[in-house]
Amino acid sequence: MKKTVIILSTLFFILQILQAQQPRFTEFRTSEEIENGEWQDKITVEAELGNYILQLVTSREKSDYDNQWLCVQVLDKSTRQLVQEMELGYGGRGDSFEIDDYNFDGYDDFSLLGGYGTLDNSYSFYFLFDPETKTFFDSGFDGTNLEFHADTKTITSSNRCCAGSKEMYQTFKLVDNRMILLEEQCLDASGDEVDKEGNLIFEEVDCDTPHIDIQLQSVGLKKNFRLRMAIYDEDMAGGFVLYKGQKERIPIHFDRSENVDYPDGNSAKLFYYNEMHNDENNGVYSFTLRDASVVDNVYYVRKKDRKRFTLKIISQLQTQEAVSTQTVEARSKEISVLDGTVILEISEGTDFPCIGIHFSDKNLNRGFGTYMEIKKRGEFYLMYQWKGKEYANMNEGIEDVLKEHFISFYEGEKQEKRGEEVWSAFVNEGGLQSFIDFVNEIIDDEFLNSPFNETYG
Repeated sequence: MKKTVIILSTLFFILQILQAQQPRFTEFRTSEEIENGEWQDKITVEAELGNYILQLVTSREKSDYDNQWLCVQVLDKSTRQLVQEMELGYGGRGDSFEIDDYNFDGYDDFSLLGGYGTLDNSYSFYFLFDPETKTFFDSGFDGTNLEFHADTKTITSSNRCCAGSKEMYQTFKLVDNRMILLEEQCLDASGDEVDKEGNLIFEEVDCDTPHIDIQLQSVGLKKNFRLRMAIYDEDMAGGFVLYKGQKERIPIHFDRSENVDYPDGNSAKLFYYNEMHNDENNGVYSFTLRDASVVDNVYYVRKKDRKRFTLKIISQLQTQEAVSTQTVEARSKEISVLDGTVILEISEGTDFPCIGIHFSDKNLNRGFGTYMEIKKRGEFYLMYQWKGKEYANMNEGIEDVLKEHFISFYEGEKQEKRGEEVWSAFVNEGGLQSFIDFVNEIIDDEFLNSPFNETYG
């Protein structure tokens, strides 16, 4: 009797273990469900990654814009037992796994396509493999059109927006699986100015207010020179120098830092940055930083002849932390027309003054995302320099730009008649006025005339 109890207990324990290792979801999506555009808690794709099998579990209702991702099941390839279940709980366009080594550690990772924006911008979610725990985790990588370069162990990002009038390019390195900004370039087309071939003329501008921004001048030369030095953010990993009279911004990369002790008992840090021209190290800049201000020891040592240039500080702008204290909590609003089949989600920008726009048409199961940036020059309003047009009245500009977005979207979908119906409903049902009222709550003449707006303009 005692032996029977022990055997039964052992079998029950083994059964519990086996049950715990069984995947929670086992049914695959059927072709009929794909055709109907509706399913619930089904495995939609399966892929092999080393010793594992990945399964994406999703749900979808006919009215959904994206598939609703529930989880990724990680199975042992030999036994098909559950090794890990990763809860997702958000939507995405991707229906397949991409396999690559995204953090350059020699182990394959995977990603899922999150979605597409305007002008071929796309974003994905990246999941990294931890060789110690033998599990996967969300990387938190952020950016559009990310590309991974194993030879340099860097990640690049690109983004185009505003009808192609703005472009941004960034380069990151990884530190403890965190993306650290090394280089960035933002290009802004000057409205209706074009070259001889009819292409927009771009000007390089600041992507954001730098963490450190100083004007420098050489000392003791027959002909002294001036330059601007900027460090992008608090990670202090990268920035640029721009010499007076030149248009090219030369990247600088963090090399090392040292502690500096002063006779008065205070301390600071001495930073060294490599000047990278055409990916070659041209020389080294150094400066001492204390309390977020560059105080002394500003030098440049040219690599080719080891000549040392002493630089004095002409001016120094406030850091990003000081500027950001002037922002307010972001506001948002949802506007729907045609019995809720068309939804316009609008929100206040957090990184710079603008209105974020996300539009979706459930009848087409499609949409677009963009933003509206407003500037004021003299008595006229510029809608992020929309086609070079100036408006005497801001509300007229808001309506004009929004209508252009609607028209462009429905023309691209070859649904011009649907577009006319939606715009008419948007106007007649009060959606346009609601949108204009929201924008006026965020951006008014007092703000547009302020120096804070000019910081970003």
